[in-house]
Amino acid sequence: MFSEGDASDGLYFLLSGKFAVEKKGELPGKMQTVALLSGGSVAGEGAMAGITRRRASLVCLEAGSVLFLSLAAYARLCQDNPRLCLTLSRYLLRISALRLGCCSDRLAVLL
Repeated sequence: MFSEGDASDGLYFLLSGKFAVEKKGELPGKMQTVALLSGGSVAGEGAMAGITRRRASLVCLEAGSVLFLSLAAYARLCQDNPRLCLTLSRYLLRISALRLGCCSDRLAVLL
């Protein structure tokens, strides 16, 4: 799907299938799975927040289907349908807040 360091060009809606979110590990060539995603999830939402490079890789584990919303299509959506754009933005903010909360919980256990 995409690799850590790639240009952030849009958002993926994962409709079905199974995916791993991976980050480069401490050892060269070593990847660490940090999340498992399935249908109903989103990935790459940082692109919508202006993050220009992917901060993790998204790897397909089980074939499925995805919808891709490019940054250009998102800009048009915001211009043509501000209400829908606001609803999508709130949804992405909620997803980001939930993910940040999970990371904070994991960090608290480690510390």
